[in-house]
Amino acid sequence: MYYRGKRRIRTTYNQKFSYLFGVDYEAILKEVELEGPDVILWDGGNNDFPFYKSDLSIVVVDPHRAGHEVSYFPGMTNLIMADIIVINKEETSSLEDIEIVRNNIEKWNPKQ
Repeated sequence: MYYRGKRRIRTTYNQKFSYLFGVDYEAILKEVELEGPDVILWDGGNNDFPFYKSDLSIVVVDPHRAGHEVSYFPGMTNLIMADIIVINKEETSSLEDIEIVRNNIEKWNPKQ
């Protein structure tokens, strides 16, 4: 195996989830695909973008860092590629910062 760890999690609904992590993404993806899952959730982490084309890309943006979504790589890459963009922390952010993020989403990802 080319990844650092593997954990299986059983939920209260008797569903199985596999949590795999490491640096050899190809080996991880092949291992997960052997299980025949309905969904593969790929968490890119803090500042990452996928190395594989997915069917759906969900990106979370933070209005506490308004403007960062278009100022840094790969944040802007993720913003442009996203199918769904979630603005988090709205309850603790200023309306001005939320509006900056919304305007950047509209400008750089018009499909939203």
